[in-house]
Amino acid sequence: MSSQLQLQIENKFESIRELADPVERFARDHGLDEQGTMSLNLAIVEWVSNIIKYSFDDHGGHVIDVRLSQDDTKVKVDIFDTGKPFDPLQAPPPDLDSDIESRPVGGLGIYIIKTVADALQYRRESGRNHLKMWFSKSRQADRQAVDEAGTA
Repeated sequence: MSSQLQLQIENKFESIRELADPVERFARDHGLDEQGTMSLNLAIVEWVSNIIKYSFDDHGGHVIDVRLSQDDTKVKVDIFDTGKPFDPLQAPPPDLDSDIESRPVGGLGIYIIKTVADALQYRRESGRNHLKMWFSKSRQADRQAVDEAGTA
């Protein structure tokens, strides 16, 4: 079993489904539990969706690179695109206190990513956006220990 996974998709919403199975298999094979695997998949889908929706002004084919790697303590995701520069870490938090009817549509994807990932880092390099996300394996083990102790 390889400790790395590299995937490339086109910037089309229908291409997102090509990520689900290999990402899930990689996460499970490398120590994330079901909840961690779902969080990882959710964060990737949210970020790739944002890239597809907002990064490109044209409708031409653009490649989005998704790379997963792991070590003893974490799974790391690197996502690269050549779209408009955008640092999600600078995005303002959504208004979660207003009535749902008065909130603008959208705007929760980055909030979700920040919530489910253990750490994020953004960099613009060589004309590409590069988002790094980390998902801790120990968080999964800690949750399992709490569940087994019956204190969850």
